[in-house]
Amino acid sequence: MRTRVFAIVASIGMLSGCEAPVQDESVRSLLANPERLKEVTRLCREDRQRVSEQTCINAAQARRERLMGDGETKYTPQDVEMFMVPVAP
Repeated sequence: MRTRVFAIVASIGMLSGCEAPVQDESVRSLLANPERLKEVTRLCREDRQRVSEQTCINAAQARRERLMGDGETKYTPQDVEMFMVPVAP
């Protein structure tokens, strides 16, 4: 009887530690869902313990990409020679 109770308690104890890991929000998923990005940003600002550090980093990266774009510019595809000083002949 004692061994049966011990086996049940031990198995419950082992199973309770087997929670699924919390998945971090990806940058792409946050970019696709602006409302979720706002919510995650607010949680990172107000209650940092509720979200993982990687989720906050991904939210910051998504906000940066929304503001700056993907780094590819469409307005000046050629080199800008703004600071070239003309050489006298």
